[in-house]
Amino acid sequence: TDPTCDDATLRGNFVMRDISLHHNYVHDTGGEGFYVGHTFYLGANTPCGVRLPHVIEGLKIYSNVVRNTGWDGIQVGSCPKGAKVYYNTIENFGVKNELYQNNGVQFGAGAPGEFYGNLVKDGPGMGLIILDNAENFVHDNVFINTGLDGIFCDERTAEGPGFKFINNTIINP
Repeated sequence: TDPTCDDATLRGNFVMRDISLHHNYVHDTGGEGFYVGHTFYLGANTPCGVRLPHVIEGLKIYSNVVRNTGWDGIQVGSCPKGAKVYYNTIENFGVKNELYQNNGVQFGAGAPGEFYGNLVKDGPGMGLIILDNAENFVHDNVFINTGLDGIFCDERTAEGPGFKFINNTIINP
């Protein structure tokens, strides 16, 4: 639910809990394979001004095959507690090569979490991009033939205890 002028849609009034997306084959999409949580954690423009989107607490995205996405393979935002993305295969992502929409996986604002055991390959953007948070644990992933960086971590506006990157393999970025 995007934030609207209805207060029931806003952070503090609505929380989604314990979301699991698993064992799916997502392919040939025009946009993202998975788009989970609102992109603008710090506030979205609405007709009544800037409003805070609701959050997700407890998110698991696992054991999926995501192939031939027009935009990002998986995008996670506004999930400040318990985001885990693991054991997925993301192939041929960002085929439209739309700027800022062509990454394998994105952890956006308000989405610290754990990313492990994933295979990300063949796309024009970053294999994994982390924006506006500083509390991600990234381990035991393989990134192959990403058009840009295998892993890009942007901590410029981030707060948190820091990042952990352990035992990731990056081939031919």
